[in-house]
Amino acid sequence: MIHLFFLFIIALIGMALRYFILGQFEWIQFLYASLFLLAAFAIGVIEKWQQRKDATYEPVQPHDHTWYIKIMDRFSPKLKVLFKGNEKIGEYHRFYKRKWHHWLSEIFLTPSMYLHMKFTFYHNHTIIVEKQNKKKGFVNDVWNIVEDGDVIGTLRTDITWKNAAKLKEGLILSIHDKTFYFRSLSVQSKVNVLKEDEVIATGKRALHRFQYEFEVEKGYEQIEPYLVITYILFHYVFK
Repeated sequence: MIHLFFLFIIALIGMALRYFILGQFEWIQFLYASLFLLAAFAIGVIEKWQQRKDATYEPVQPHDHTWYIKIMDRFSPKLKVLFKGNEKIGEYHRFYKRKWHHWLSEIFLTPSMYLHMKFTFYHNHTIIVEKQNKKKGFVNDVWNIVEDGDVIGTLRTDITWKNAAKLKEGLILSIHDKTFYFRSLSVQSKVNVLKEDEVIATGKRALHRFQYEFEVEKGYEQIEPYLVITYILFHYVFK
């Protein structure tokens, strides 16, 4: 919605400059520009509907050990829910440190821009994922994983020419002296999580377009919440 409203403002500025410099004004141009505004309001209604669907989501016929997530809207700071099986485990939302960060993210249609997230699990477990300022000359984004005020791990994109040539998308989770690699092909919806070349978790898109399922192998229960939040972040970064 915001990017269309921005285009409407740009069009108005252009028409105003044309009027003051050339003394020309055409109503038909104003009507065309107004289409951006009408489209912005229409998309705004759709976005509100998407946010409600995300917040009230419940999986259909869930499996006990599978995580279920629904992500329709990637820009709003509104709450979304987390399910494991048929149990609602927690909530999460993205947040912005400045209001204009939200505007820029939508204008450029880039969900990973200014991406910070907060996850609240119902057993009094809160995790913050906070994006670092990108260092000059660095291609990859880095996030700190913060718990009880302490940085306990990091997330980093793995953007290389080699991966780009093979249409691979990668995200690296480093936590508790362990490293996990989230890998997917951009033409597929399946995400594999590897630890030392062994697949220890798998995520995929469900039959419904905006619903995702994530399942972790046994033996990784303690690290499971961090794998889940990384999987969610993956779908914000590689939309």
